[in-house]
Amino acid sequence: MTEPHDARSTSRRDAILDALSDEVRALERDAFIPVTESGPFGAGTGFGGAGIASDLHPHPEFPACNRPMTLFLQLDLASLPAKIAAGEGLAQLWCCVGECGIELNDWEPFARSHVQRIIPVAGVPSSAGTPAPARRVTGWTRVRDIPAYDDLEAAGITLTDDLLDAVGRANAPASGDKLAGWPLWVQSPELPDCPRCGKAMTYLFQIDSEVNVPFMFGDAGIGHLTQCADHPDVMGFGWACG
Repeated sequence: MTEPHDARSTSRRDAILDALSDEVRALERDAFIPVTESGPFGAGTGFGGAGIASDLHPHPEFPACNRPMTLFLQLDLASLPAKIAAGEGLAQLWCCVGECGIELNDWEPFARSHVQRIIPVAGVPSSAGTPAPARRVTGWTRVRDIPAYDDLEAAGITLTDDLLDAVGRANAPASGDKLAGWPLWVQSPELPDCPRCGKAMTYLFQIDSEVNVPFMFGDAGIGHLTQCADHPDVMGFGWACG
């Protein structure tokens, strides 16, 4: 079972954040760390597993080889701890786990090697393909999150040695799998714009390598699920590694 963040380390982290300047603390966001356990989750929230599909929203196939994609994440939007995502139903992320994804630049947010969508709850668990081990989300641990230095600088914050040291000691932004908060960029910030309206996408979910999904994004990379606030059906998923 994936346990909530250690209370002692959370307390130390909060003390570091409390000591930051008002202008930095004004950028704080709540992030939610999933608490998981092995087992199916049906039309609920979880990682891996069968995933809900229907005739109108079938199990996605990878266009390069026509093989069924693997469900990485399913979010029951009605049960999230905060109103993060727009729309109603189930937000899903399906990915290709084979090497052929590289041919379609699978690290790019709108590559054809992954499918991110919102579908109605109506449907049944898919029997196609070979799913990753199912891990259902049983709860969420709220943590305070602040941006990394690139996003701090973009917000007009002066980067002093003391600030950078505090961000490092606070392990901010939070690593691992999380809902909302600030993205932990492995390289430079890569928040995409909506291809329909051109506005910056909303940050939705961070998926780290080998945490709840037994998959490595390149070399210990991190993936980021985003959504357009004005067009909820437009979602992106990009990843980067060191």
